[in-house]
Amino acid sequence: MKPIKKRENHNNFFHLMQILSVPRLNGSEALKQTRQALSDWLVEHEINHTIHRFRLYPYFIEIGGIWLVVTQILLAVSIWFRWGWVALIVAFASLVVVILETMGIPLVSRLLSDTGENIVIELEPQALSEQEIILSAHYDSKTELFNDQQRIFFMGKLPLAMGLTLLLGTLGIVNELLQNSTSKGTEILYIVSIALTVPLLALFIPLGVNFVFGRFASPSQGAIDNGASCAILLDIADQINKGVITLKQTKISVVLFCGEEVVVQGSRAFVSSRTFPLPTAALNLELMGQNGDYVIWEKIGSPIQSYQSDSSLNVLLTEIVNHHAETRLKLHDGPAGSDSLPFLTAGIPATSLASLDGELGFSGLHSPQDNLERIAYEKLPNSIALVENLLYKLDSIGVKNITHSPRDANSAEA
Repeated sequence: MKPIKKRENHNNFFHLMQILSVPRLNGSEALKQTRQALSDWLVEHEINHTIHRFRLYPYFIEIGGIWLVVTQILLAVSIWFRWGWVALIVAFASLVVVILETMGIPLVSRLLSDTGENIVIELEPQALSEQEIILSAHYDSKTELFNDQQRIFFMGKLPLAMGLTLLLGTLGIVNELLQNSTSKGTEILYIVSIALTVPLLALFIPLGVNFVFGRFASPSQGAIDNGASCAILLDIADQINKGVITLKQTKISVVLFCGEEVVVQGSRAFVSSRTFPLPTAALNLELMGQNGDYVIWEKIGSPIQSYQSDSSLNVLLTEIVNHHAETRLKLHDGPAGSDSLPFLTAGIPATSLASLDGELGFSGLHSPQDNLERIAYEKLPNSIALVENLLYKLDSIGVKNITHSPRDANSAEA
């Protein structure tokens, strides 16, 4: 294993973090300006790059929030007035749209679209390319009304809320069919149905409000999520371009995605637009630049569908990180939504590496607490060296000899 290199020059980091520490929501002018500033930086450093453009649905979250609020209120009203078939249709439509949108199939979110821009840097090895490693991070940001505890609570209850939606849709039909019955059981069933609309609305309405109005909350600068990761990858691209990092057989593609915060639209578009003729592995960086330990999520995705991150890459990263006494790598069950997901879905071995804040952990993201002051600049060179060690290791051993295709982690739920 190559030793970790000590680097004292943080000029690249300081400059890049000034670019990558402004609120840059999908669909905003700030996101376009950030992309242009990053392109200007690459031109200044004589690093060739291309812009991969795709159809972006930037208001997925806001439109989805409105959809949740409207459909769940309509479902509750349908139960109250015994509109049985209306209740069933609304329940079914509400869930189908949520599931398909989450899986990257836009239905209601396509009402408003924009052009998304991924930044793609392709760096060839000294000899003929025998394999490819894709290094990625996202440069868009997000702000929410919810704090961490609220987000965890409501997202954790999402499967329950979806189950209630299905149950109430079914009960709506039953109540309509039995509404002329004089049975006491019929009246009890109707009262139970009415009662169940209370937890339904209590779970869905706050979630919808969070989605709709997060864009207007005090903004996150997105320094940790995910500016520092982009700065790390751009510095690595600079080192490869200058010949400081030299690989024998591995093509390196550094990709900065937009649209990650809206169900990984940018990485979905990138993966679907490409073929992968060479053995390929993908490493995604998230939440880097914090002063604590490193983290790998064992499952990537959502409560609806998730995939196991590549265990061989996880083992190799654990070995590399734990080789250094000042850092440790922790495994987190997840699932976590990250740009590894489209690669895993396509059968490409992938994983996501993150860092923790020593005091805040994962908290304070998507909020004003995610700001430039949170960056631990002294940690960034160490993170670069860890990725560099992984590149040399995979270049030596070969991607196909150390990784395997992922398996759907919860296909039954999906």
